[in-house]
Amino acid sequence: MVRRISLCLILVLAVLFWGCTQVPEDNEEDDDFIIDTSEVYFELEGELETENDNFGVEISGNYAYLSTYTEGVIVVDISDITSPKRVSSLNSTYWARNAFLSGDYLYYADRDAGMVIADVSNPLNPSVKSIKFVEGYPENVIVEGNYAYLAADYGGLVIFDVTDKNNPQILSNIMNYRTIENLCIKDNTLFIADYDGSMCIVDITDRENPMLIGERDIDGCPMDICCYENNIFACERYGNVYWYQMDSLYSPHFVSKISLNGEAWGICTNGKQIFVANGDDGIVSLKMSGGELELSGKKSTEYWAYDVKVSADKVFVADGLGGMKIYGYTAE
Repeated sequence: MVRRISLCLILVLAVLFWGCTQVPEDNEEDDDFIIDTSEVYFELEGELETENDNFGVEISGNYAYLSTYTEGVIVVDISDITSPKRVSSLNSTYWARNAFLSGDYLYYADRDAGMVIADVSNPLNPSVKSIKFVEGYPENVIVEGNYAYLAADYGGLVIFDVTDKNNPQILSNIMNYRTIENLCIKDNTLFIADYDGSMCIVDITDRENPMLIGERDIDGCPMDICCYENNIFACERYGNVYWYQMDSLYSPHFVSKISLNGEAWGICTNGKQIFVANGDDGIVSLKMSGGELELSGKKSTEYWAYDVKVSADKVFVADGLGGMKIYGYTAE
């Protein structure tokens, strides 16, 4: 009798131990991500016409910063979504690609000039503080603390100390043999969209000596990338969108991929939905369902969606020759 009880106890403990030590499947959804499997519906609420192509949009409070071809960065008052108004511009440079706001300063990548820093503490009267020329074609810039990270196409990754806004200093410049289009940051790690077909992982613990520590192959030509909690989303020019999760910062694993009809140029997320600027196919929203990416909504933007940002229940699109579009969206 004692032996029978002992055997039963051993079996119970073995089952409990097995259940507690199972490793999650690669496509298991991250608890840090707020999954929303709703269908999304878009409605145009406002728009701003411009004279030339619009490539990037950045949102902060009641203002949008629209990166344009030949007009630099246009500052737009969006306090009334239905009637956005151009209030000023930063046109000392020629071809602004993308901008990033940090505090009272706007940093933007200009394909001809390099990295530009502007004081936008008064959006009605912004002023350029410095222009730092770099080799290549600057495509995008992100800022964290006193450091800026510039994606400069064939000019590689350029890291700046921007403590002095009037005189930013280049700390390092690596990966000039790559075609660096875009980047996002998580702790001391950069995840980079390399147009030549990969997601590069760079350790920036020592910003004067950053190190390429890994990469993941991506079919096609990666254009944009965004990080949210332990998730990474990358899109590439021929319509593929990839979802990775981080077991650690150095080893993100592939979760899912979806192929869209358009050319995926820009991507962002609010933690519930993923939004893609999908070229002539407009904007697309994606949802996570059972560890897979699925289409949840789409809307034609009339021209060419290059970039997308989400703020609360509004989606802002840089729509090429169509100016800036503002959409309300509902998830049902």
